[in-house]
Amino acid sequence: MDADMCFVLTKCLIFLGFLPSSLGFNYMKEIIVDYQDDRRLRMNNLYNIVAKRHDTKPEAVQTCIRNAIKNAYNIGLNSKVEELLDIRMPHINYCMSPSEFLGFISVYLEFKACCDERFLNRREVCFDSQLLGHTEREKHTSL
Repeated sequence: MDADMCFVLTKCLIFLGFLPSSLGFNYMKEIIVDYQDDRRLRMNNLYNIVAKRHDTKPEAVQTCIRNAIKNAYNIGLNSKVEELLDIRMPHINYCMSPSEFLGFISVYLEFKACCDERFLNRREVCFDSQLLGHTEREKHTSL
């Protein structure tokens, strides 16, 4: 994963309600980057890889990620995922598992990497505006 996509991933996780100060945030980022680099990896393998890097147990990595997802869910993770991907999730009152969340974020990153340049630029402006707190007028004039 290149530096630009890592930056997009960081912005995306913050937008979705993950706290950069939590271990779960950092572990999730590493797992997503590892998964983007090798799609054959399963969650258990990813937990093991990240745990070895941080000299901890895979269960601790999993717990931190689950807690980060629960905390983000409590402040509206699902509705923000819907907004980000422009989809309607069938189980809006359901807290995603790490595997489900990884799937959604992976789809978003693929979309960012493969989409039409014009659409990407337009979406990026809206996404940046939401993150940076620009007014509605600034959003429309920048498009």
